[in-house]
Amino acid sequence: MPEAPKKEEADFYHELDQKTEKKSCCTSYTLIIFFVLIFGILAILLIMVIRDFNTSKLNLPAASSNKNVISQIDFSQKEPTLEVTVTSGDLTALLQNVDSGLSNPQAQINPAQIIVTADYQSFVKIPITIKILPKVSNDKVYFSILQIKSWKFSLPGILKSNLEKSFNAVMEQNFAPLYTNYKVSDIQLEQNQMLIFGQLK
Repeated sequence: MPEAPKKEEADFYHELDQKTEKKSCCTSYTLIIFFVLIFGILAILLIMVIRDFNTSKLNLPAASSNKNVISQIDFSQKEPTLEVTVTSGDLTALLQNVDSGLSNPQAQINPAQIIVTADYQSFVKIPITIKILPKVSNDKVYFSILQIKSWKFSLPGILKSNLEKSFNAVMEQNFAPLYTNYKVSDIQLEQNQMLIFGQLK
């Protein structure tokens, strides 16, 4: 008689083991399918981001051969007012002197803002897009960076601060002859050119 309970107990544990094995098997397959789906979605997103960046590259004008557009202006007559035109090509040439990890910067001026595309070297080289709004500050041209992105991702504020300093250092150096005799009164953006208006000091 005692053998019957033992057999029932053995059958119970055997059935429990079978259910556990089936459950573990299903769980493993579920995890594999889950990870495959995740990697697939990430791969699709990466392809979409790269494709979007490649198709959104700007059709930029060639850089001007003049390294300093201001050096071509004759200030000897000292007119009461002055208007300086800086093209996208001129600005591209000026920005070649910006360091801070940038290489091959290309500028595109439009009526709303200035867009600069470049490669940024940190731990790895990444493409970045910089949106700039020029304004008058202390009677000089000042470049205020609105946004820095790599693909669709915004980059940290410390990079914005460093690049803003570098951009304005280059502008200060190249526009020094203008600032000697004139104070900047206004800046206007048009398609492919920036107009700088000055008044004699």
